[in-house]
Amino acid sequence: MDNPEIHRKINDSGVAATDLWSAQKIKTEIFNAIKGLDWQDSVKSLNVKTVPVNPQINDRYIISAEAEGVFSGKEGQIADWNGFSWDFYVPSTGWAVYVEDQNKNYTYNLSNQWVVTGGANQTVEAGKGLVGGGALNTITIDVGAGNGVEISESNQNFYICLLLY
Repeated sequence: MDNPEIHRKINDSGVAATDLWSAQKIKTEIFNAIKGLDWQDSVKSLNVKTVPVNPQINDRYIISAEAEGVFSGKEGQIADWNGFSWDFYVPSTGWAVYVEDQNKNYTYNLSNQWVVTGGANQTVEAGKGLVGGGALNTITIDVGAGNGVEISESNQNFYICLLLY
């Protein structure tokens, strides 16, 4: 590549051998690989029973056990509209997706189920006074009666602080 303007452009969404990723994208990919996750493109919804009437190209859904029509018998698979028909992908253990209408991450596990995966966009519920939630890059967890646990992200590294009063 003789043109430095072309070969120096960052393309975090690209997967070709010639695409240049940002340091953050590289870090994210390495972190996900270490965790054993294989991220797929996001899906619009989870447990879809009825085939959408007017899908757009690249609309993706995870299919429910009670699905109808062309989705019938495809439980847990990802349906992807290619503009003419549905393509179906059978998930493997470790696949992970972002479910858009829930703002949550899901991972396909050894029990052949899609389960919520932790992340800053997740709500945390553990009972006995432990409540919390998060948005963007921060999760805050508080324990009642003056004791607390705070988890937050700072400079792209996670720190855990235990606060005892």
